[in-house]
Amino acid sequence: MPAANAEDVDRAVAAARQAFDHGPWPRMSVEERADVLRLAAAYLREHKEEIAKVITSEMGSPIAQSLSVQVPRAYQIWEYFAGLGKAFQWTERRDAYDVVN
Repeated sequence: MPAANAEDVDRAVAAARQAFDHGPWPRMSVEERADVLRLAAAYLREHKEEIAKVITSEMGSPIAQSLSVQVPRAYQIWEYFAGLGKAFQWTERRDAYDVVN
């Protein structure tokens, strides 16, 4: 049985829209956003044993796999995207010819 109903989903979507439109994220610089992602990765690293236990209890995977693969992969993904912001080409200059063709 689902733990949420359609009204719960609507409220969650409205709260997310409100947070995105009026919260700090859209006004943050790339580096500030990267800092948030790095903090999330650091939290996962610091709490890897606890998180691995939750993963194991929910999925039934061996604790060794949760500790050696699943949790590290999670913080590696956060770290990857934190670093991607610096390397991503946010603007690109094109000649009119390139746009037409």
